[in-house]
Amino acid sequence: MKNYGTIKSVPNATNDGIKGVVALNGSIFKNYGQVTIDSPNATGYYYVNTQNYENKGGTITVSGDNAKRNRYGKSKMTRQKKSKKELK
Repeated sequence: MKNYGTIKSVPNATNDGIKGVVALNGSIFKNYGQVTIDSPNATGYYYVNTQNYENKGGTITVSGDNAKRNRYGKSKMTRQKKSKKELK
């Protein structure tokens, strides 16, 4: 996926964390533009099963309590597999 423009968000009613860009399962995020997120618990770039971020001159800016530029998450499938192994 490519970003040439501006991705911008502000807090929602519950302040439960806004994600600017989500990359899943080996996808590549090429950032030529701006990602600006202002919210408590915000994430600029959230990725699952990938870490492919290519900065092409773009920016990721986050603000708010506990906000982070990048966060890694595990897919539901990964969590389910781990849970089954723990049961054995």
